Amino acid sequence: MNEFAKIKAHIKAKEEAQYQNELRNFRYKHPIATEEFYIKYRIRIIENLLVEYDKTADFTKSFDVEGIEIINGNPVCTKMGTATDYILLDTEVNLFKQRLINLSEPQIASEPTKEKNNAFYTGLKFATGEAQTHYKKATISFDKLTIDLGFEKKIRPYFSATINRNPSNKNLYNNSKVMIELYNYCINNKVVMCEEFLNKYSQIELE
Repeated sequence: MNEFAKIKAHIKAKEEAQYQNELRNFRYKHPIATEEFYIKYRIRIIENLLVEYDKTADFTKSFDVEGIEIINGNPVCTKMGTATDYILLDTEVNLFKQRLINLSEPQIASEPTKEKNNAFYTGLKFATGEAQTHYKKATISFDKLTIDLGFEKKIRPYFSATINRNPSNKNLYNNSKVMIELYNYCINNKVVMCEEFLNKYSQIELE
């Protein structure tokens, strides 16, 4: 992966982490709210702001007045500095609208195939945060954690190495190939990823 691709992946992961965090916070305050409701709520808020900003933003291209900003390579005259804000909000609302379209499209959730190795299967537990939450909540041994999550005892090193941040190859966060595979799987199957996993994913992409 070249540097440009790494930077794009890093930005995408950061954006996804922020979105998932904001969605979690919203649903914590409003437990019955669905993701669709949240997206429509954000779209409505942003579109109302765009209406207000449209009243104050001046997009006249000129060098003859104060308040010039360079936007998309063009000189733009602004009132109250809102032309840039308008463009950023317009971009944001379009992203939310695309999320709404993606959410409404029928998905065929593909299950991990038998060919996928232990790192992938255990990695899913870390991607969703189930492994971390269960370990912290129960304060149990790694053997019991492994069994509680539906694995055989021999899989234990994947959980212990990842939680303890060991430098071994069984530490999920050290395996960029599996991290990318897990991230893509979760995105394609609309599996909600925890903030820890998304942060680790973005860090690995930049290495």
